[in-house]
Amino acid sequence: MHVEKTLSAATSAVESLLVKQPIAKAMTGMFGFLFVSYRAELMLICVVFLVDLITGVAAAIRAGEFQSAKFFKGCTKLIVYAVFILLAVGTDFTVSHHILGMDVSTRIFLSVTFSFIILTDVFSVFENLEKLGYSTPRKTFRKMVLNLKK
Repeated sequence: MHVEKTLSAATSAVESLLVKQPIAKAMTGMFGFLFVSYRAELMLICVVFLVDLITGVAAAIRAGEFQSAKFFKGCTKLIVYAVFILLAVGTDFTVSHHILGMDVSTRIFLSVTFSFIILTDVFSVFENLEKLGYSTPRKTFRKMVLNLKK
């Protein structure tokens, strides 16, 4: 129950942040009709992307390596993600409607795309946290495996 309340609060916070921004409003208007049933996945991608961006900037500042060109490259990653998502939606539609002759979209390519994007950014967050000196599940898992070998 506590997890559901936390998830609901996080979703509400991200929604209010996105709704107040004019660029987010424009993007929602342009692409919102495509993703009516993918709201949770898109919200998760936005949250993980923002955490990745924040931890990446913090790690770069701490190492004294912050460069605006690298920051811009990190921001353009969101545009690349949007292109991949649109391609996955088109591929799912083409496969399900034109190749398989179904009336319902399969969502296979979109699910793989969402999973890839989320996992890529989660591992990037882990790397950034390690650069900041924090322990991550990746380090913990490595320690568990080394202890089993002893």
